[in-house]
Amino acid sequence: MSKNEPICIAIFSGMLSNLSRVENNEKMRKGVYLIPDKIKLRFIRQEEKAILNEKRNLLYLHYPFDSLRSIFVLELFNMDGKIPIPNIDIDLIDRILLSFRLIQDKDIFIQGIYYFPDRHSTDSVGVVPYPPIPLHYDPYRFNIDDLDPLKKTIDIITNLDFENEYNYLIACERYGRSYHSKSEEDKLIDICIALEALIMKGEFNRSDVGMGQIIGLACSMLLGKNDDDRDTISETVKTAFARRNDIVHGKKYDREKIVRLVPELKKILQKSILNLKNMHI
Repeated sequence: MSKNEPICIAIFSGMLSNLSRVENNEKMRKGVYLIPDKIKLRFIRQEEKAILNEKRNLLYLHYPFDSLRSIFVLELFNMDGKIPIPNIDIDLIDRILLSFRLIQDKDIFIQGIYYFPDRHSTDSVGVVPYPPIPLHYDPYRFNIDDLDPLKKTIDIITNLDFENEYNYLIACERYGRSYHSKSEEDKLIDICIALEALIMKGEFNRSDVGMGQIIGLACSMLLGKNDDDRDTISETVKTAFARRNDIVHGKKYDREKIVRLVPELKKILQKSILNLKNMHI
């Protein structure tokens, strides 16, 4: 790599290293292709940290660059090996972020995409900002064993035809939005919308049976391993849709119950997205 070769990286936030063996750390310093010749996962380089430290106004405030040892980035290429500027494929980055979340269901984010025309200069550092990151989150802890299922998931997600599977697009977008929602109520609504889109596929419920019951039954049959498991899943979804109705219709509700319900419901959504595309991770 030449001294002044341009670099384009997407920086992760909420992603910590669980690597312990020296060779695994060395592998991530060099980088591993998640998509051949196009997207590489690696640790940030020292010169990149130095430039971004000087350009601190570009960084999200709670990202302590000078104290973190292992910051993960995606290095972006075009298929011809050139840097994809100015046409960064944001949709591709979003699909890769979705794939990481589907592997662990942890609070991993893209902090921003940075373009370095000159890797050793603080001038003209371009940035594509992403939505603000919550102050409190449960971080993703990267293990080397994540690589194979991650590559498999990325391959499936990046090849999905969202134009012809619009319900799947809505489900994935709402799943992603739930990571940025400021309140547990908003998260619950986003997840319920995602489940309804995923299961109903644009069809209206014309029966006398409640939506929560229909979707709860579908999720229980999709995910349940035994009768007890299926009953738990079905009841969780039915309860979630009942609380969703309370919120949107202005009925009084117990917020603590929603706080406890959201993680369970989010896990059901995550597994449903995976299982409906045979992504058994």
